[in-house]
Amino acid sequence: MLRLSVAIYLLAQTAQGQFTPPGTIKIDSVYVDASEITNLNYIEYLHYLKGSAGTKYLNALPDTTVWSDIYDEPLASAFTYEYLRGEEFRYFPVVGLSRQQAEDYCEWRSAVVNQKIDSATSFKVRYYLPSPDEWYSVAIASTSYKISSNSVDLSKMRFQRSYLKEIKDRSNAELTLKNLKKQLIRFYEHNPILLFENLSVSDEFKFKDYLGVGGGPKRSLPGNSINDIRGNVSELTRQPGTAMGGNWTLTFEETTPETRYIYENPSAMIGFRCFCALKTQ
Repeated sequence: MLRLSVAIYLLAQTAQGQFTPPGTIKIDSVYVDASEITNLNYIEYLHYLKGSAGTKYLNALPDTTVWSDIYDEPLASAFTYEYLRGEEFRYFPVVGLSRQQAEDYCEWRSAVVNQKIDSATSFKVRYYLPSPDEWYSVAIASTSYKISSNSVDLSKMRFQRSYLKEIKDRSNAELTLKNLKKQLIRFYEHNPILLFENLSVSDEFKFKDYLGVGGGPKRSLPGNSINDIRGNVSELTRQPGTAMGGNWTLTFEETTPETRYIYENPSAMIGFRCFCALKTQ
């Protein structure tokens, strides 16, 4: 769990004479989570709160009914009951949270990490939600918005023709379906989760692995790449009502670094990642 993993990480970092806040990578001078906060991360937080006094645990619970805004029955109920705690979704981004709930998570995470680094380093950490401008600066400084030139085995990518045609029509793209498929595959090298494409009703609403979902922890990307900052889910900022970046309902053309997703309530299209600041003790 987080406490043990933090302790092991800090010992290794201190032995090497380095310190990077757990879970983050450095983009220019900014520390940012390599991946969005997952269901597994958030369940650990809920487990910690469950033993605390008062209403903290209840106040931290995500709104799992957000899936009713996306799907009709029976999918709405399947996601409502399984997405947060289902084993196949443990490494998917947590959704259905308010800005305040995300900020409370950042505060808790800071306290847990600082308990471990008091005697190991000369730093304290503060995890926080970024401003829209901070998020944008990190996004354009990373390599995650650049299309990879790596070759891809097209036979492993299963994009339904009807789905490709829908994206082509929505985006007004002057592309053949074959070329659009190649564009999507390059995009999903950094954004492997496409929820509605991978769903298989015959498999009891479980997701297939051929786009890299449901099969294990997030992989590490080379250099200053950040997992899924372009797509997956839009990400909460500390500015009320404003999330940044694309999400799984948007097309390739709609997921520019400037994309702002304006919201009023928690959504299945919105998650978050923490930024982190270091302070000398």
